[in-house]
Amino acid sequence: MGKAASIVCIGGANVDRKARLLAPFQLGTSHPVTATQTAGGVARNVAENLGRLAQPVSLVSAVGDDHDGQWLIDVTSRYVNTSFIVRTPKTNTGTYTAVLDERGEMVLALAGMAIYHPEPRRPPLPRVSVSGG
Repeated sequence: MGKAASIVCIGGANVDRKARLLAPFQLGTSHPVTATQTAGGVARNVAENLGRLAQPVSLVSAVGDDHDGQWLIDVTSRYVNTSFIVRTPKTNTGTYTAVLDERGEMVLALAGMAIYHPEPRRPPLPRVSVSGG
């Protein structure tokens, strides 16, 4: 039997955060919450699930040269080849933050995804070449 082809996932790798209110939402005030943080991003999630199924998978993505980026690489590398993830200096790793009401319904969501949409003044992300072998 020939060698199995590697799978390559290309796309986002983000830090997902959820804050669930412990009391009804009131505009203009602080709220007690329970908070969680998980590794996210559609491509990263698909890659991890394939890796958990013992499939040879690599992820091509970009993270910031920050604590969140290192954390994502660390947790993702348990199941995925992360050598194609680019660490981008002076840029924050992508984040998705959802604020949920006490029933679990979304009140507000914030997508900090500037890393995937470079400003014209910023140099473009380096090109990555992936080849089988």
